[in-house]
Amino acid sequence: MELWDRFRSTAEHHVVEGNAEAGERLWEVVPSPDPARRLTIRSTRWNNDNVECAFDASTGALTCAPGAAIGAPPLVFQLMPGGMVRRGALECTVDDAVNLVLDELVWVDDAEGRES
Repeated sequence: MELWDRFRSTAEHHVVEGNAEAGERLWEVVPSPDPARRLTIRSTRWNNDNVECAFDASTGALTCAPGAAIGAPPLVFQLMPGGMVRRGALECTVDDAVNLVLDELVWVDDAEGRES
């Protein structure tokens, strides 16, 4: 659970940093009824622009799935001892995993823009 807590707090921190860099609140971390297992990052402009990350403690799998408006496949990470995570053959730190999720599922989508 320590790695999940670190993933969640790192994601929250990166969202705050990204909003500060943008000069406006573009993304938010939505409070979860089960913070021990779920995290949702959602656009403040479009509700379908979101990423939901879920942690399965029994398997050690962390899955981040994009909402309907984001055209990308889910990212699945396996938590490993020593503070690392694995996605396929790629081993990385929790911080790197958060950056991958935000780069592939959040920030790129925002850069493409949407019409309201």
